[in-house]
Amino acid sequence: MTVFATRMIAIRLPQPAKASEPGKPTLSPAWKLAALGLLALGLSGHAAKADPAPTAGDLLSSFNVITDGSLSTTADIVGPVLVGGGISGNSGTLDEGGGQPTTINNDLPTGAKTYGGINIYGSASGNGGNTVSGVTVNVAGSSSGFSNATAVNTSYGFPYTMASAWSQLTTLSSSLAGMATTSFGGHSSSLTPTQNTPTINAYAATAGGVAVLNITGTNWNQLNSAGGQAQVALGNSSLLIINVNCSIGGCNGTGNTNYNGQSWASDVLWNFIGATSLNFGVEFAGSILAVDASVTNSAPIDGTLVASSFSGTGELHSDTINGGLLTLTNTPTKVPEPSSLALLAAGLLGFGLVRRRRA
Repeated sequence: MTVFATRMIAIRLPQPAKASEPGKPTLSPAWKLAALGLLALGLSGHAAKADPAPTAGDLLSSFNVITDGSLSTTADIVGPVLVGGGISGNSGTLDEGGGQPTTINNDLPTGAKTYGGINIYGSASGNGGNTVSGVTVNVAGSSSGFSNATAVNTSYGFPYTMASAWSQLTTLSSSLAGMATTSFGGHSSSLTPTQNTPTINAYAATAGGVAVLNITGTNWNQLNSAGGQAQVALGNSSLLIINVNCSIGGCNGTGNTNYNGQSWASDVLWNFIGATSLNFGVEFAGSILAVDASVTNSAPIDGTLVASSFSGTGELHSDTINGGLLTLTNTPTKVPEPSSLALLAAGLLGFGLVRRRRA
């Protein structure tokens, strides 16, 4: 439940200008504008609540895949699914493990509708071959298929809008992109794309903290052409965030380097910046935050996938991101109504005119 605090602000209004007639004050036009703006702002309630929204941490720890748009896959998705658009033409098993998004549901107000194993803000079609392992399917639009589901609820009213949920994820991506590479004891987090033994070393600023590594698209391409098995040494960190700036050098698909079977999959988050499309052709380890990208895969991804849209033939494995990320999530804030902002601007403008005339 979101709680909004109210703060009282004392504002000293300028004194009315004296009229030429003794004992009869009059308000100048500027003073009237200032008073009217502030009075109307007070009557409007000062601010409007933002749409309720889950935290980015709740989203990342609750779902195996989150898309703002459509999802289509012929392979299995092990964990819970959240789709902002529609699902069509699937033959894989969604939420194969029968998991529930308990983290996000536990933070909902008492009595609110909850999320199921499969959640679709659009409609679902062509799912005749798609079996679901005894989970609940919630669909805002219409639905077909989903054999073996405990229940298929259509025209479902979700507790949050997809826009508010997606906004949390885009804000998180932008915030992470602004973080500097971390160092400890004279060593900085780094990537060494040595042929056949590419290595990433992580150093958090404090022991047990979050390490950050910033690389370019050029570095990403070097990593994936090095071959061999990618190695990640977490060092003193509990979580590694790798910001990949695809605006520099572009981000090609994964190639010769392998990431399969890595114990660090749940401890790494790849944040792709400026990528509009990504393809994963080999098994990949770590959660993926690619809010602007259409993602495809032909091999498993071991971690949470966040993408603009997803079309795959490879499985998505549920390696939930380490809880250390939860300390970096944002929370909903109250946003002034446009009319309130205009009234406040009018009031401040009026004060400015008053001050200018007095000067």
